[in-house]
Amino acid sequence: MKRFLIRACILPIIIAAVSAEPSKPKQPPHVVLIMADDMGWMDLACQGNEKLRTPKIDDLAVCRT
Repeated sequence: MKRFLIRACILPIIIAAVSAEPSKPKQPPHVVLIMADDMGWMDLACQGNEKLRTPKIDDLAVCRT
C-alpha cells in the first residue's frame, strides 16, 4: 500500500516534468570574443598602460574609470 501511495504521488510530477516545454530565449545572447596573442595583464590602457592606446577595448572594459 505504501508503494502505491508513493507512486501515485510521484507519477503526476514525472508526467508534468516530461510534458513541460523548455522555455526558449526570445533572442540569442550577444557574445563578443576578443582573442589576443601574448597579452599581459597590464597591456590595455584601461588597466594602467600609458604607452598603448586601446580606446575601443577600453569602451568595453568593466575596469574603465
